[in-house]
Amino acid sequence: MHQLLSNLEEDRWSWVKEGINEFREGFLRLSPSQSTKKEALIGVYGPTQVGKTTLILKILGIRNDKMKELSNALRGKRTIGNSATITATIYHRSTDNSFLIVYPNGEEKQFLTLKEFEQGMEELRVFVENDRHYSTKPIHIFFSESYFDLIEIDTRTQNITILDLPGDDSREERELRHVDRCLREYLPHCRLCLVMEIGGQMVNLTQITREHVRDWSYLPEQFRVVLTRTLTSSSVREKINQKTIYSTASYIEHFKYELNRLLKKERRVERLYPLELGDSWQGLKKSVPDFYNMVSPWIDEVYEQLLEDIKAVESPEREIIQLLNLEDLAQKRKQEENLNLKRQIDSVKKKQEDVEISIKSYEKRIEQVNDEIKQLEDLATNKSRLKKYKQFKFPAIYGIASWSNRSSREKYVSSLQNDFSDCLNQLRKDYEKAVKLWNQSLRFVVNDYGLPFSPISFTFIEEYCSIDRMFNRYFRESTFLEDRNRCEMVLKRVSEKIVTKLHGLFKGKWMNFLCR
Repeated sequence: MHQLLSNLEEDRWSWVKEGINEFREGFLRLSPSQSTKKEALIGVYGPTQVGKTTLILKILGIRNDKMKELSNALRGKRTIGNSATITATIYHRSTDNSFLIVYPNGEEKQFLTLKEFEQGMEELRVFVENDRHYSTKPIHIFFSESYFDLIEIDTRTQNITILDLPGDDSREERELRHVDRCLREYLPHCRLCLVMEIGGQMVNLTQITREHVRDWSYLPEQFRVVLTRTLTSSSVREKINQKTIYSTASYIEHFKYELNRLLKKERRVERLYPLELGDSWQGLKKSVPDFYNMVSPWIDEVYEQLLEDIKAVESPEREIIQLLNLEDLAQKRKQEENLNLKRQIDSVKKKQEDVEISIKSYEKRIEQVNDEIKQLEDLATNKSRLKKYKQFKFPAIYGIASWSNRSSREKYVSSLQNDFSDCLNQLRKDYEKAVKLWNQSLRFVVNDYGLPFSPISFTFIEEYCSIDRMFNRYFRESTFLEDRNRCEMVLKRVSEKIVTKLHGLFKGKWMNFLCR
């Protein structure tokens, strides 16, 4: 019985782990390179030069006095400003004082000195940049044991394996394809992902578009925010000097408040680790040693909190909460997709309304053309009736489309000016056509009576309507109506001038006929 109870206590989480694994396998389609991995992946994501590799080396237990030279060697003679990590990488401690690179195909290269290792990293970078199909499987790098703080490592209860991912803002065109492949390969499967950014550029965290990272604030158990260069900000240092920030807790709370202020209301960050790493931290130590000594314990405490957080990632309780977060995110994604579909439907309906407006305009034009055809047909059948052609039918002014009959893209000053030009041009065509028709009808009459014929000569009166507005876009219907009325008044004035002119011509022509 005692043995049974002991076994039950020992296996109490087994069913939970089996359920979690089944859920993950169903929720994510693992790629071949991931399906055989037994270790829990802890990824580090962020832009280049944010300190990803430096943080990983510190977590691994690299000695502080060896950090800079090892970071430079990992860069593989690459210039500052470019990502030191060219492909997915996992770092280890060597069993001796040599360096070792294990490639995805299993090939190994050993280096006895740091300089030889740096040359090997350069060759690896060049090869990856020029091979479009270089494997996305991680390379394994073993550092000389002499570079590790063995006393600190021996005090740890478990080893930590972290996946170093290349920067997501590479400046090298040759890198972009491979970087994208690596991030798409590993980000969905990281049990924990450290999202890194510079402390003064936290707004970038709210603008991430990379799939599997953009929803980091919806998945608090799967993502941690790590900020670097947090003490280089003059405003932060001023608050520390003024005792507004006075402890580790208030230091962390300051950055949490600033980031939550940038996030949407329903999104909050709780686990955030503001750190100082590398050259900026060492520069602060040299330039303001008193300030450094005051805040150094805070940085150490924040780092220890992060380390403990990383160690706890494999607990069953943490994994269950992660799965619940995933379910919540799936619901949010569903709502976002429904909202996006609704917007698409509204857009299509708006296009439909615009097409219907255009159809009505064409239908009106068809009616006008049919009237013209009918007039010509009447002219052909009634040409001998002089009385019919004594009166000249003056064309009507085409109305400019009203506010309600305009689509959103037509509510502009330039659109109204185009409408005015179209109406003026159409008025000119109608008058020219009407005069031509009158001359044709008159020709039929004078031929019947054997009279000499001299057609009326017509010249259209051109006008321009100036609309002086500060903004091209109409935001109010009243402003549009003012300009529309001005355009219609100009059209009416043009028509009236033409009518007056033609009346004189017609009167003279008919007086000649009557005298004959």
